[in-house]
Amino acid sequence: MTQTTNQPAANAGQTTTNTIDKQLHETALASAREEGKQEGIKAERERIQAILGSDAATGRRDLAEHFAFGTDMASEAAVAALEKAPKLPEATTKTDCLSQAMANTPRPNIAPDTPEAELGAFEEGSLLVNEIGISNVIRTSLTEKSFTTLVLRFTLAGQRQLTSTVREES
Repeated sequence: MTQTTNQPAANAGQTTTNTIDKQLHETALASAREEGKQEGIKAERERIQAILGSDAATGRRDLAEHFAFGTDMASEAAVAALEKAPKLPEATTKTDCLSQAMANTPRPNIAPDTPEAELGAFEEGSLLVNEIGISNVIRTSLTEKSFTTLVLRFTLAGQRQLTSTVREES
């Protein structure tokens, strides 16, 4: 960038020319902007810390966060406003009715009779079918619900005649 001015020079009738390199100017301008941005970030963090870290923010956290993040208020003014605001009561631990009732209800100590009692109905049926040597074809041809019903009927009745029950289910 070349700038020419018509100013009186040491020798009358001459013009003075000031030359500024355009690339140098752009670099200096970008550097100044970045420096200003960093200073602004630092100042904003200090402002937020001053508001949220003040003793006046204790018991007034929501209002302190509003002043810190939702306004451009100076930290001194925000702290002064916080000091004038009433404190919120201390939060008590809430327990819901169900949790309280469950805590006061005795729990029965019921143990399973056999290891198979811990299995789900479908798994128990699979174990039973495998124990008595029935083909897996029967199990795969039934739905899970039908198979479970079949096995439960077989187990409860104590019958070993699975073929008649299979005919009833299909």
